[in-house]
Amino acid sequence: MGDCKYLYRRSKSRTDVFSQKVGGAVWTQSDHEAAVVHMLDSDPKVKNFTSQPSSFEFAGESYQPDFLVEMMDGSFEFVEVHPEQYMDKGYRKKLKSFEQYIYRRTGTSLRVVKTEDINFQLIGNLKLMKRYKVTKAQLKEMIEIIKELPLSVRFGQIEELLKQELGMGFSARILIQSGHYHFDWTKKITQNTILIRSE
Repeated sequence: MGDCKYLYRRSKSRTDVFSQKVGGAVWTQSDHEAAVVHMLDSDPKVKNFTSQPSSFEFAGESYQPDFLVEMMDGSFEFVEVHPEQYMDKGYRKKLKSFEQYIYRRTGTSLRVVKTEDINFQLIGNLKLMKRYKVTKAQLKEMIEIIKELPLSVRFGQIEELLKQELGMGFSARILIQSGHYHFDWTKKITQNTILIRSE
């Protein structure tokens, strides 16, 4: 999947999310798509995935699924993220036709993830993470400071260490957002939340 080239549409918003399975940042167009990245990352049936794969011309319009997912069994599926409240009868009919068209053309199925089915705490964590930003040089400083910590550590422990060494404004959330630590995104972060360093 990494050999394929995909187009970033500059006219759309962009949120980069680190993925363990992809091994780097995955760009998404909404908080809900960002949440699906974490869902795919934690799904043991998923081997790899990419966001915003090539678009398809269908019924005079251009359609671009949100993700192309490679499963552990070697199969593939396209994933579309969409609010159920906007899935009226006309949309469902068009989606069904597109699903059949894309399967005939590629042999790949299409699955819709409804935004209402995405864990609300996961969305909340993502929105909170986006508030924290540092420069590349500052991130390098942070990584240097925490490199002697054990692989498993409390969120509050990192927060206190960063505060002591760098002062206010440097949060462990930055290290999570950049992929240096991970945790259960479906749970609220507290001082006792256990963070696991990424290998």
